[in-house]
Amino acid sequence: YIVSDLANIEPRMTAFQIGDSDTLDAIRGGMSIYEAHARMTMGWTGGKLKEEDPDLYTLAKVRVLQLGYGSGWAKFADTVAAYGQKQILDMDFSRSDEVDFLEYASKYMPAKATLYPSLPVDERRQWVNAWIQVMDFRNKNSELIRWWKGYDGLLKDTANEGGDLLIDISSGRQLKYFRCRHEPDGVTVATQKGSIRRTKSYGANIFQNTIQALARDCFAYCMNQIADAGFRVVLHVHDEVVVEVEDAYALHAKADIQELMSQGPEWMKNVPLEAEAFITKEYCK
Repeated sequence: YIVSDLANIEPRMTAFQIGDSDTLDAIRGGMSIYEAHARMTMGWTGGKLKEEDPDLYTLAKVRVLQLGYGSGWAKFADTVAAYGQKQILDMDFSRSDEVDFLEYASKYMPAKATLYPSLPVDERRQWVNAWIQVMDFRNKNSELIRWWKGYDGLLKDTANEGGDLLIDISSGRQLKYFRCRHEPDGVTVATQKGSIRRTKSYGANIFQNTIQALARDCFAYCMNQIADAGFRVVLHVHDEVVVEVEDAYALHAKADIQELMSQGPEWMKNVPLEAEAFITKEYCK
């Protein structure tokens, strides 16, 4: 089997969606998207980030993958802890940072603010630094925030009328949110026409749906290209395709499949793609 996936497809699509040509140019030049983020927004000026400062690289990666979809500081801190990477949020901060954090938490998450003084010192450091990172990310990615707010405005306007929100995306299809409605704690929608199940939605969530839809459409195009080239696709999982080939042709097939997955559809021709592939006797995840 040749197992191949699209490398960093969602952050690449995010850069495409918001018109971030600087990031796309850096990727096209061979730079990791996470290093590009660290250089552009986190003050990194050294050499190859992953080798010289692995913790900063990890922090940049988590910022790109999680904060790009609107994650708040509490969820961010929990995610970092769950993946055993707490050291990336173990940094010094000023008393004014702590005061600002507590003011923010008291306004938006009062239960957390009340709990804060009773926490161990290391956990308080995690919380404050998670908040600092979220605020820093949002302050330095104004175009991304503009997209979140734009979608949020469309959603709320549609909910005022109780109608359906239809969003055209670059690949040529639509995202559909049915019977948008204001609730005491936000806006809910039905994601299937006629369904009685309702889901809370907001601008950053719709942005995430858009990016994942574009990533899916890109992947579907690549998978069809692989099939049209005569390969037998036996499985696909998220952005990963599994192709069955003869042993003798495996190395050539791997190269061919990587090449096919590095060529996206016309609607996203300015997005540099890269595929990572390996050969295996059995599929494993």
